[in-house]
Amino acid sequence: MKVGYINQEQAATGSFPELRVSTESAFQYVSKDLGGAGGHPIELIKCTVDGSPESAQKCANEMVQKKVVAVVSGINFSGPSSYEVVTAAGIPYITAAPIQGTDFNGKNTFALLGSSPAQFTGEAKFLVGKGVKKVSLILNDTPSGQAGADILIKQLRAGGVTDVTQVKESPTATDFTGAVSQAARNSPDAIAVLFVAPACGQIVQTAKSLGVKANMVLTTGCSSPAVLDAMGAAAEGVHFVQELLPAAAHKNHPQVKEYIEAMHRFGGIAEKDLTALHANGFAVAMEVAAVIGRSGATPTAAGVTRTLRDPAGGKGFMDSDWVCDGSALKDYPSICNASTRVTTIKNGRQVEVTSDWLGS
Repeated sequence: MKVGYINQEQAATGSFPELRVSTESAFQYVSKDLGGAGGHPIELIKCTVDGSPESAQKCANEMVQKKVVAVVSGINFSGPSSYEVVTAAGIPYITAAPIQGTDFNGKNTFALLGSSPAQFTGEAKFLVGKGVKKVSLILNDTPSGQAGADILIKQLRAGGVTDVTQVKESPTATDFTGAVSQAARNSPDAIAVLFVAPACGQIVQTAKSLGVKANMVLTTGCSSPAVLDAMGAAAEGVHFVQELLPAAAHKNHPQVKEYIEAMHRFGGIAEKDLTALHANGFAVAMEVAAVIGRSGATPTAAGVTRTLRDPAGGKGFMDSDWVCDGSALKDYPSICNASTRVTTIKNGRQVEVTSDWLGS
């Protein structure tokens, strides 16, 4: 059973090989250990983009020519160009890390993880629940950084938090003393960091060195083992919004064990080197395999689409259940799952703060 896979790698604007490696590992695990998706081994048709519309269209055309039953997209900064070609051919377009436009609202597009909209909605719900009144945001000064900030601010205001300060910093910055000092100047209850690794780790270390007392809240990717190791003692008490069960806090969960073992066997990645992107790619691939398995004796693109649209939804992998009926997150009809949870570092270990999933 052919499944297409498009991912951005070795591009000046960003490279995300972890998503490909984990997707490959999951499909190999399904094919070799689980007997395939509904009895069908999965052949992954891979194509790499460089962030340009031309490369995105080229990859999409290849998927159509090879008659895949679905296209899974990792991170693709020119995703709309792939989307147009894929969906015009009647092939479902499944995003593992939605980041823009058609990822959020495209016809025949299915985001099994909610990415920034889900994380920032969950973060706002968490902060409002803690009773914060004043929040500072440290965000990278890019369109995507501002887009994330806009989502978080909108959700904070909906919860009654109107005193919000934005501090913008260059995405290539190496010294965050000025940004952290400005964010802490008005004594906020919390500082939300809208930077990815490794910059988020540097921001936490800077805040510690400056004696900042505000609660610090970071996104999923900043809780990867390597980033936490770099933070050292500064990570104590920091909060992280999670879209999946964090492996560090759920080592005995059966699906977390499956993930760790399969990534080691098929991807050659040790547990200590696993990142949030590895988890995203693996979890979405496992869910896609389950969808294919439910799509008939001989799955087709139309059959996979029907299964994705089934009002019953599907079981999440290291996640809550999903449903692609547009109800998961208001204003983002393609997002099928917007649940999050929150962890913190306590005595050097990552532990749960929330007892269950935070819905949208």
